[in-house]
Amino acid sequence: MSPAHAQVYQDIEDSYNLIKSRKLDIPFGGYEVSSSEESTEVDFDPGEYLQRIGTKTFPKWQFKSTGLKVYSSKPIEVVITRGNGTYFAENEALDICATGDSEREALEDFCQHVIYFYKYYKQLGWDQVMGHARKLKESYGNLFQEER
Repeated sequence: MSPAHAQVYQDIEDSYNLIKSRKLDIPFGGYEVSSSEESTEVDFDPGEYLQRIGTKTFPKWQFKSTGLKVYSSKPIEVVITRGNGTYFAENEALDICATGDSEREALEDFCQHVIYFYKYYKQLGWDQVMGHARKLKESYGNLFQEER
């Protein structure tokens, strides 16, 4: 496995470990827990997933930049494609299309975009946005939280 694939594999594994750890934060006091033994966990093999040719899609929960790390309240779907020797990491809902010479570089650029737009929309007042920008400000405000 190439170093770039190993890093993507590690990112995927980190995302699923974060999901598992967040399950511990769910309050069960006052809620009735089903006695059903059926699992609701997704059966997911990242290694097999990376072997598929073409578009790759995986969830990402944390985004790092120099001096700042933000977490999403739900997984952000990152779609990675390759065209003309360039890798693209995209999320249509967040209106982000990042590029790189490798999957890893495209993912790093994607993280930089998330951080930039998170900070940008956070500092804008509601009276400064309209239309699509208003929707994006709401999305970034609801989805992301800075590490404390």
